[in-house]
Amino acid sequence: MQNSCAAAILAGGVNSRMKGRNKAFLNIQGRPIIDHLTERLAGFFREIIIISNDPLQYLDYDYPVYSDLSTRRCSLNGVHTALNCAVLPNVFMVPCDLPFLQAGMVKLLLTEQDPKFDIIIPQTPAGFEPLCAIYSRKCLKPAARMLETRNLSIRSFFSQVRVKAIPEGKLRAADPELLSFMNVNTPQDLENARTKEA
Repeated sequence: MQNSCAAAILAGGVNSRMKGRNKAFLNIQGRPIIDHLTERLAGFFREIIIISNDPLQYLDYDYPVYSDLSTRRCSLNGVHTALNCAVLPNVFMVPCDLPFLQAGMVKLLLTEQDPKFDIIIPQTPAGFEPLCAIYSRKCLKPAARMLETRNLSIRSFFSQVRVKAIPEGKLRAADPELLSFMNVNTPQDLENARTKEA
């Protein structure tokens, strides 16, 4: 399964809510978040890429870095760029601010891959988790159309592709506390993450 799927880390630049810091390099449990992610993903994927408009920040990482293909600043652009740049036909997307992505969650989503579907996506009580999901290259054209029409919601093209939602019960079997979806968007999130053990 892993041979048909790449991993893409959507690593933006500085973040205003984090006082101008790049979330990928925020320190959790003594290491930058991106180190936690690359270590976890390397066990599953032979192709890992980083999507960032600040490639020089990632010179210490032995992974290819690609800048957004569109000038639109949104997660949809990152997904579109990753699908264009990855060699493999399916891409597991993960943002750079998920310090507690669980191996069980990655394995579950890879196991749920099905050629009849274009997106494999977790569905929690909060809704879809579109930035911890697998996208096939069949999503490229609809994503490009949305970017052209300035419809920048990452969910904007879901109605045009075949989506397989993974229900909460299966998600919790792999990750009981759903820690995989705990992101770090604000200073309070960062403080909460630093008190977590995972």
